[in-house]
Formats: sequence, structure tokens, C-alpha cells
Amino acid sequence: MKRTQHNITFQKNTKKSIFVAFFALSLLATMTLIPIDQGVRDVGAVDGEEGTDPTLTLTSTGAASATMENLSDSEKTQLKDGIFIKSSAAEFTVTTDHFFGYELLISAEDDAGNLVGTVTTEDATPVNIASIENELTEAEFSAANATTYSNKWGYYYSTPSLAGSSYHPSPTTTAVSLDKTDAANATANNYSVGFAARINNTIPTGTYSKNVILTAVVNPILYIINYNTNTTSEVTNMPASGEEGTTAGTTGTVSKIVPRREGLAFGGWCTVASATEGECTGELVKAGGEVTVSTTSANNIELYAVWKPSIQQYTDDQCLAEASTSPVTLWDERDGNSYTVQYINGHCWTTQNMSLALEAGMTLSSDTTNLRGLVPEGSTEIVTTTLGTVGVLPNKIFNTYTEARVQVPTEEDLTKTKLTAEANGYWYNYCAATAGQRCEASGTNGGEATIDICPANWKMPSDTEWNNIGGDGSWSKVNVDAFSPVAAGYWYTSTLYNPSTGGYWWSTTAYGASTRHALGYSPSYGLVSGGSSSRSYGFSVRCMLSL
Repeated sequence: MKRTQHNITFQKNTKKSIFVAFFALSLLATMTLIPIDQGVRDVGAVDGEEGTDPTLTLTSTGAASATMENLSDSEKTQLKDGIFIKSSAAEFTVTTDHFFGYELLISAEDDAGNLVGTVTTEDATPVNIASIENELTEAEFSAANATTYSNKWGYYYSTPSLAGSSYHPSPTTTAVSLDKTDAANATANNYSVGFAARINNTIPTGTYSKNVILTAVVNPILYIINYNTNTTSEVTNMPASGEEGTTAGTTGTVSKIVPRREGLAFGGWCTVASATEGECTGELVKAGGEVTVSTTSANNIELYAVWKPSIQQYTDDQCLAEASTSPVTLWDERDGNSYTVQYINGHCWTTQNMSLALEAGMTLSSDTTNLRGLVPEGSTEIVTTTLGTVGVLPNKIFNTYTEARVQVPTEEDLTKTKLTAEANGYWYNYCAATAGQRCEASGTNGGEATIDICPANWKMPSDTEWNNIGGDGSWSKVNVDAFSPVAAGYWYTSTLYNPSTGGYWWSTTAYGASTRHALGYSPSYGLVSGGSSSRSYGFSVRCMLSL
């Protein structure tokens, strides 16, 4: 926030400040509180729909001053014990249309707390007036025998609900609240700030000053989200309704919990109840996503679950019947992400890269994730596995075999790959792609991967299975086009290589001690199988149906 002397300054949508140069004190002559410039500036709007952003106005409506001249003989005599001088008050007003009100803060540019003098001692040491150390009443500060407070100063203030009879120590760089409201106010709230000092005759005549800052800040927006199953069928794992949250912006955070319903996948939360199941005629929000909140009304938000066809429940017969000539969109029960699938040369394939977010300590379950290699043969029990360390850039780099790494594409990454976030997907090193199974150190083969991050009933293909896309071994253009390869590049250390010119997908097949077979792609040459790469690299993941 830029702070300019004698101006009202502001920060986008949230903050309005007055920079006050105060307390120009000429001892034994005059003491004046320098007024700020008059004027009003509304807060600038932020990105978003016009008229939805709160305005906040902090205005000075008058100056304050105190004089100490033409002292009487008795006043001069009092100077040895200290004379109490109080300014009149500088007046301020604040208005806002922000539904949740604002907070008025006072601070300073330093923590020293002194009124800095323009005079010096004989050895050129500046003469300052120190701040009081604790809050005082006026009776305490002005008492004839209160010599403890001689050559000290403090400030007082009043608010709509506080008369302001106490004096406070100097503001510091840590802002202190003077007032906090909880509603919009079109009618201005009135405030005043004044200053006082107790001076004795040891202080030389001169000017003493300090700058302080008054800042009005809109309060965080309160929102309450209620989650509706939007069905009469049984739904489990629902997030709790009625939980409150706050935000400084214009969006609130939706729960990361993904509800579960037999035979269907959660496709997101809709801001309106749709008449047709699976459709959303309002704003569709993913689990963990953001929902728009209002700055001008209460935010009691109702969200309705949208239920979509599940990729985990999809069968070969369905894929053959529905996706032989064009892709079908299915939803992942784990996070509500959608993927296109297509039937290619006898198998059902995902035709988009995986975008499953992984976190340290995350538990994956065999009813939603391909953990078939952990399930005893012939058993229908549900098993789980828990991920260890999962690192992301920039703190973790892609050069490890033993720890999972995953990279979510940034806007910069997508500019390089020339892909949408949905088409690009995430990059995973082999430890991450295999759900923590193949995390052996460099120089260790580890054998075939039998679990991975594909949905349950799907799997990462082996090197041989990659060749099934080609059909007759010639990588027919029809099959390659149906697979919809993309050149998302790959990560090594902290660098994205070959964006927009190469695509790379892991297989389950070991190639050497520290390498795995992978499928490669070039827009110029098409798909190429049989290649290999270090398990530490960050590649994309595609899946094939394997019931």
C-alpha cells in the first residue's frame, strides 16, 4: 500500500488510509496538529462484475490544534513539574456499502514512539519527547504531582460508541484497532483523534513531530455453505452442512470431501437445483473449488450434488457400444474430475491425461483406485494404501526415485504446452504414478508395477499393451487420432522439457535397473512405443480398462 503524506491512499477493494503528520509542537510558543488535506477517494474496483465490489471511504472533516503561548506566571511556575497541553480533535468519517462492515486501525511508520524534535543538545544529539508507556486517564496524565509523565505524550480517540477519555501510548508499525463494525453504513460514522503532552522546562523550545496512519479495512466476508445430496438415493461421505468460512476476496472455499453414491460419480456442486439429474444450469464447482460470495448480502449458500456416469463403474460392453466411434465423458468418483474414453482396437482407453491430485498421507482405496496388486487373488475385500512424502515444485524437484513427485500445471506451463488444463493433465514421477509401489532407489529394478493411480478397474498399460493402440503395428492414423495424444512434455529437476513438441506416458514394464518403458509422441512422427526413461522423470499417465 502506497502511503503519501497528506493524502488519502487506498488498496484494491480492501483498504483506505489517511497519512497524518501530527503534533508540530513549538514549546513555549505554539503547538499545532497539522491537518491532513481534505478530500475523498473511493476504493478502486477489483476484477469481477461491475458493481459487486465494496466501496470504502475514509474522509477528514477538520483539523485539530492546541496553543501554548502568552503563558501566565503561574503556568511558567508549573513548567518545572510539567504542564498538560491537550489538542482539539481531528475529525474523520467512514462509510461503506460492504455488508460485513469495516475495521478502523491506527499505526505508525516506526516503533520508537517518539515525537522527533528539530532541536539538538550541545553535542548534536536530537531532543525527542517519549511516549507514555501505559494507558492513562486524563486525570492521571494532567495531575499537578504526576511528574512521572513529564516530557511524555499520548493520543486519545472517540468512536460512535466510545467517548475516548483515555490516553494511549504511541502507535507502532503493528496496527491497533480503534473500532470495528459489522454492517454497511451509508450514513457516515464519526471519529476523532487528538493528542496531548506533559512538558517541563527541561525540554528546549522547538518543533516536535511524528507521522501516524489511520486505515479503514473492510472486514472478511462471512459465508455459510449447506450441501444437498440432490437425490433420494443413499449418499455417503457427505461434507457437513452449515460450516462457516471467511474470505478476504469474493470467493469462498468448498469442502474437499467427495460424496459417494452407488453406481455414479460425483460431478461437482451446482449452485442451483436442476430439474434433470446430472445437469447443472447454474455454476458448477468441484470439491475443494471456489464459489462466488456476495459483499452486499448474507452468504447462506446452498449447493446441490451433481451425479454423473462413473469411470470406476464403466464396462467393456458399455465402451464398445457407446464409445467405438466417438469419445464418452465419464467422472472419477475420487475427485469429480472428468475424462473422455474411447474404444480403440479391442480396448477401452482414457483419451485424456490423468489429473489426480496427490498429497502426503493421502489414503487410496481399492474400490476407487487400481490397487488390484494388493488384493489377494479371488478376494473382493477393499484394501487401502497410504502415500508417503509427495512433493511439488518449486520446493521439490523431479530427480528422486524414492519419493512421489507430482506437478500441477501452472499458467506458465500451459502457455508452454499450448494446452488447456484438462487436456494437459498432471505430471507424475514413477513413484507417484504407481501409488507409492515402485519407489526403489536408483539402480533397483523393482519388477512389474501392479498398482497405480488409475481408477479402479483401469490400469496403466504395459509396454505390450501400448502397442494395442496401433492395431496392425503400423500405428494407424485412425487409432492414433482416437487416442488423442498431446505434447505435454516432461519434467526433470525443475525444468519442463519439450512442451508442445513431445508427449510421454508411463507403462508398468521395467526396462533396466532404474528405467521404465514409456510411450512417446511427437506431432511430427506420431506415437512410438518401446522407449524408456528414468523413473525420476515427471511423465503423464493414461489408463486402459482392465476388468
